[in-house]
Order: sequence, then C-alpha cells, then structure tokens
Amino acid sequence: SKRVQVPDNIYTGGVYYERIESNKWLMMFMVVQKIKVFLEFISTEHPTAIQDQIIRFSFIDSNTGYIELLLQDSVICHGWYIEPHMQPLKLMKRDADLFGSNDLPIPPSCLVTIWADLSCNPKIRLRHPVTLTGIDCNT
Repeated sequence: SKRVQVPDNIYTGGVYYERIESNKWLMMFMVVQKIKVFLEFISTEHPTAIQDQIIRFSFIDSNTGYIELLLQDSVICHGWYIEPHMQPLKLMKRDADLFGSNDLPIPPSCLVTIWADLSCNPKIRLRHPVTLTGIDCNT
C-alpha cells in the first residue's frame, strides 16, 4: 500500500469527551500535526474518551497562527451549562508544531466542562455551535 504524505501546513483538530461524573463531562479540543503520536497519546492517557468532530485545516497566518473557539453564553439551554477552563479558548500553531517533542509531550488543548443541572430535569439534547477563527478549512 502507498503512504499518503500530508503537507506540512495541514493540521488536525479533534473533539473528545470524557465523563467526569454522572451529569458532568470534560470536552477536550486538541490540535496536532503529528496524528500518529496524538492517537497514541489519546489511547494511553484518555482511554475512555469518546471521539466526536475531527477537522483538517491550515492556519491563516503561517508564522503566528492560532485557532480560537468562540462559544456563546455559558447557559446553553434550560439545565445545561458550559465552563471554559481558560479565556480565550485559543491554541497557537507553534504549540501544535512542538507536540510530540520533549518540549511538549502533551497536545495543546482547550478544555471545557459541560454539566447538566439535574434539578432542572434537562431532557433536551445539548447542541451548541462553536465558531472557529484563525484557520482555513478549505485545505
């Protein structure tokens, strides 16, 4: 079989979820260029994580590039809440480039805790669009 060479300017962003408690999840958005090293990291460090959306992209600015997740209000719908672990939810290209080296053995990530207030009896499935800036997905 023939190996496909991925161009140096193509990156992968992935969303993974891990249940923390019965009503609480950790959403992890990670950006990497070295996908094989990343998959090994996920299977070792987060074996119970569930994979969701995966995107391929390039950074708009190839020198000082970044990807930023823009979330709406923290109260999504009745009974659901999101709590970003940092503001802004921004990852730098230079960190994605370093992932897998001795300088950065873990992938750059944005973490968001999502929880359901059980006293509100949240029955509607949570759907929350996220806008991504700083990237071009038409690669």
